[in-house]
Amino acid sequence: MAAGNTVYNLIAADPALSIHNNIFFTLALGVLMLCVLAGSGPLPLRIRGVVFLVLFASIFAEGGIVVLPFMLITYLCRDRILLRNLLYLALGALLFVMTFVPYPTLSETLTMLAINSEFMFPLVIPFLAMYDGTRGPKTAFSKYFFYAFYPLHLWIIGLITLLVR
Repeated sequence: MAAGNTVYNLIAADPALSIHNNIFFTLALGVLMLCVLAGSGPLPLRIRGVVFLVLFASIFAEGGIVVLPFMLITYLCRDRILLRNLLYLALGALLFVMTFVPYPTLSETLTMLAINSEFMFPLVIPFLAMYDGTRGPKTAFSKYFFYAFYPLHLWIIGLITLLVR
């Protein structure tokens, strides 16, 4: 995805239309974080590694400030649904407090909250509750579709924006 973004950004040649999204980097950091946590070695050292990765991802990775804590909470509370949901709500509240800035009008404040909407991630809870544990199809298409669709749709939207502009 990083290579495709670079090619697109060279074609666009406009910083306002550049694409920097790369959720795959964030997911890789999340998997690394879980491997560090579940690995061997002294627990304090592993916890420091997790904290470092969360801080690093929150600065350099798309959605890292939400995605990595979400992955960590989901992993640690995989058998404790109520605790997981409460921690999701607590993280959402923390993100809201970090994001909220009162603007001169209610309309401006709501617009900015809609743009900086990471705090709304706990809205995923009802969808998680609907999951019944059934595995999806095990075809190559279902396994790799996301890996192609995610970058392709961003590049197509970007190209349409270039054409319309």
